[in-house]
Amino acid sequence: MAVSTNHERLTMKNLAVTLVAIGALTNSHIASAGNTLPAADAPVSADVVYIAGIVSFVTQVTEPLLQKIGCTYAVDDAATAAQLLELLNAAREIPQNTADLRQTFDIRNKVTIHFRDKKDQSVVIGARFSNGTYMTATWNGQPVLLRNDVMEKIKGVVQRGGYAQRN
Repeated sequence: MAVSTNHERLTMKNLAVTLVAIGALTNSHIASAGNTLPAADAPVSADVVYIAGIVSFVTQVTEPLLQKIGCTYAVDDAATAAQLLELLNAAREIPQNTADLRQTFDIRNKVTIHFRDKKDQSVVIGARFSNGTYMTATWNGQPVLLRNDVMEKIKGVVQRGGYAQRN
């Protein structure tokens, strides 16, 4: 049976206090890091592609054609990406008349919201019509209606953010 000395007990006590302090600091560091890192369900970036409303085409604009000829912006700021997602969600808050929902339409805009730990959300939006109150769109492939002014708001956020056009 080993006999502990006062020195050993004091050393063990100091070690225990040190370990508790390290644990507390580590937990506070992790908690503060959680405030600066986006949550798994928070957007981390976004891509915005659109064709100016004054441009008309002889053929129907498809998603691959939009990617080739549209104005493309990469939004690399998480706060701005979250703002774009909020605008899209707010624009969706209109009655979804199933008679007006369409899977295919003339595409003019696309917003893709990227997340750290979950699948991207892709919103493909049709042309804006001056006499309409909504725009035809698909949200991850599902037909939806969006308020007619959503793309003007999104373009404004991108322009105020100073994001450079990639193409």
